[in-house]
Amino acid sequence: MNPTGQPGRAPASQAPTGAVEDACVPPPAGLTTDQLRGVNCVWCGEKLGLSAVDLGVRRDPQCPWASWFPRACPPCHRPRSTGGSR
Repeated sequence: MNPTGQPGRAPASQAPTGAVEDACVPPPAGLTTDQLRGVNCVWCGEKLGLSAVDLGVRRDPQCPWASWFPRACPPCHRPRSTGGSR
């Protein structure tokens, strides 16, 4: 938790294995509502199931008060992960 009592993102040193750098995630402006909500893969747009990879809550750079929740299918996540394959 951060000083305001709200959950925050872990520092890079505490990022989970397989985390994706912010630069690798597409900008929210070009995504569908279902991609922003984590229903569809942030890269390929396919509907996600139980094997989806949560990419963490992100802040919208255009609207800093808004958050979005990208998730990915394993085939799209694997080549983009910073911690190797899962």
